[in-house]
Amino acid sequence: MKNLTPCLFLCSILASPFTAAQELEEDFNLNSDSQQQPITATQYLQSLHDLPSHQSFSAPYVQEIYSDNKVRTLFAESHSLPIVDIQLTFNAGSARDQSIGSGLYGLANLTAQLLNEGTATQSADDIARTFENLGAQYSAQAYRDMFIIKLRVMSDEKRLTPAINQLILLLKGANFPQSSIDRLFSNAQVGQQQVQENPSRTMSVRFYRAIYGKHPYAEPVTGTIQSLRRISSRDIQAFKNRYLVANNMNIAITGDLNAIQVKKIANQISHNLPLGEPAAALPDAKPLEKSTIINLAFNSSQAHVMMGEIGIQQSNPDRFALQVGNEILGSGGFNSLLMKELREKRGLTYSVSSRLNSMQSQGLFSLNYSTSREQLLTSIEVAYQTLLDFLYQPLDETLVENTKIGMLRAFPQILSSNASINGQLGMMGFYHLPSNYLSEYPTYISSVTAEDIQAAWQRHFDPQKMLTITAGEDIDGTAIAKIYRDVLQRHLDNSQLTNISPTESEQQPMQQQ
Repeated sequence: MKNLTPCLFLCSILASPFTAAQELEEDFNLNSDSQQQPITATQYLQSLHDLPSHQSFSAPYVQEIYSDNKVRTLFAESHSLPIVDIQLTFNAGSARDQSIGSGLYGLANLTAQLLNEGTATQSADDIARTFENLGAQYSAQAYRDMFIIKLRVMSDEKRLTPAINQLILLLKGANFPQSSIDRLFSNAQVGQQQVQENPSRTMSVRFYRAIYGKHPYAEPVTGTIQSLRRISSRDIQAFKNRYLVANNMNIAITGDLNAIQVKKIANQISHNLPLGEPAAALPDAKPLEKSTIINLAFNSSQAHVMMGEIGIQQSNPDRFALQVGNEILGSGGFNSLLMKELREKRGLTYSVSSRLNSMQSQGLFSLNYSTSREQLLTSIEVAYQTLLDFLYQPLDETLVENTKIGMLRAFPQILSSNASINGQLGMMGFYHLPSNYLSEYPTYISSVTAEDIQAAWQRHFDPQKMLTITAGEDIDGTAIAKIYRDVLQRHLDNSQLTNISPTESEQQPMQQQ
C-alpha cells in the first residue's frame, strides 16, 4: 500500500500544532467526470474494518498531579523499562523574544542552546560529563510557542536524583558565557548562507513575515544575523529569569515511577525555581484583508509555490473537523486531493502537501510544492481549483469515513514509546487540555462529519484572502492574479462566493534575512 499516511497527520495535531512549531507535515477526485473512479485505498481501508477487536488500542492512563506550589504535572506510569522521561514545557517560545528588548529575534533559541554551556562552578564539559556518567540524556529546544527541556534517565534513585539536581542547577545557575554566544553566532552566519541558497526556506521566512506582520510569530525562531548581533549575555539572563519560572511551566513525566515519587519530583523542580508569573496572553493574529502575491527572484529551473492564510488557535473547537479535512485535502500523502490532481492526474509536481497548525495565537494553513517554470501557471490554477472544490463541492461520505478510520488506526503509532507519550503530555499541559484527552481523542475524530468539515473550513478560510509566494525566474505575478480571478469567477454561481476582491502582485528579489 503506497503512502497511506494518517500518522503524519497525527504527528501534526499531537506533536507540532500542539505546535507549531516545530515545525511537520485520500485518493479521490471531486470532478464530475471521474466520480465513478475507484478509490485506490478502499481495499486496504476496508481491511481495517475487519481487524479483530482485540487489536483495539487504549491510550495510556494519565494522572494529574499538582506540586505544593500548584505547578501541574501530567504523569503516565509505565514499568516496561526502568527509564523515566521528564519534560519541562515553558510558555517561553520565540514569540516572547521582543518582550525583553526590541529586535531581539532569536533570544529564546539562544537561551535554549546555551543553557548547558556553563555555571559558576561547572564548564560545558563538566555538565556534559555529569549527564554522561549518569547515563542521562538532556536537550533544550525553543519553538514559536514553547520552550522545552527534556531529561531521560534510569529510574534508579542513584541516577535519577543527581540527574534532576544537575538539571535544576542549569535552570538556576546558567551563566551564558560570551565565548559560547560568539561561537553560536559564527554557526548562525553559516546557517543563514544556507537559507539564502534554499528557496523553500527563504520562502517560509518571507511567508511568516507577510502573513503575521508585526505579530510575535512573524520572525524566524532562530533570529537573523542582525538580531543576533544585538543579543548579549545580559539579555539571555533576563529572558531566563523572566520566563523559566515555576508559574510559567508545566511538567510531564512518563516511566517507571509511581504517583508519590512523581509528586516528590514535581516539588523538587518547582520549589527550586523562582515562582515568577505566567507569560501574558499573545495578541490575536489578523488575516490579510485581500489576496496578495509575492514573487521572489531566484535562479532555478524549478518554480516553488507556497500559499495559505491565517488559521486557528489550538483552543478552537473546530480544530478536529479542520484537521480531518486537511488530511483529505493535502496531508494524506498519495491519497490527498492535491496529490491526486497535481501529481497523479497531470504530472505537475513530484510532491505537494498542506499543513494546518494551531497554536496559542492563530496558526497557519499552508500548502507548498515545486514545479517546472513552464508548468507554474497551470499548477497554480489546478491547486486553487482543487482548494475551491474542497471548500464548496460536497465531500464524499465514504472518503470521510475511510480517512477517519485510517487516522484512528494510526493513533497507536504516535504513542508507541515512553518518550513520544511524554511529548504529548507536555503539550497537553501547555495547552491546558484535560488529562483524559488522549483517551477521548478517538471520540473527537469519530464524531466529525462531512458537513462539519466543510462548515468549519468555510468559517475559517477565505479563498479571497490568501497569500501566495513564488520563487523562481521570470514569474509573472499579474498572470497569477488573473488565474485566481478567473477561477473565482467560475465559482460565482455558488452562492458562497461573492464580491471578488482584487489580488495584489508584488515582485521582490531574494533578500538577505
